[in-house]
Amino acid sequence: MMQEQNYTDNMLFEINQKFDIILNKIDNLENKINNLHNKFYDLNQKIDSDVIIECKKMGSHINFVENVYDNVKQPLGYISNKVKSLINKNDNYSLTDSTSYITTENID
Repeated sequence: MMQEQNYTDNMLFEINQKFDIILNKIDNLENKINNLHNKFYDLNQKIDSDVIIECKKMGSHINFVENVYDNVKQPLGYISNKVKSLINKNDNYSLTDSTSYITTENID
């Protein structure tokens, strides 16, 4: 009977030790999850505040550049064609047609 009691006590002790190890691992996992959650929250805050604002600024800059280009390409093409006609070249260039620039006929 004493041996059975000793065996039971030893088994309970081992079970308690393993249970404590499991609890420690669960605590460590909870801490890691909380750390990841905090990092994710910080990253989300940065995206919402800094990155979105900068993207909006870049979008407005792109729109500005496109508007300037749309306003300048016709007059610049006209001037280019007039200058070419004054120097007796019959090639017409367009700012929107890049294939006209890359021909062997246009290379002097």
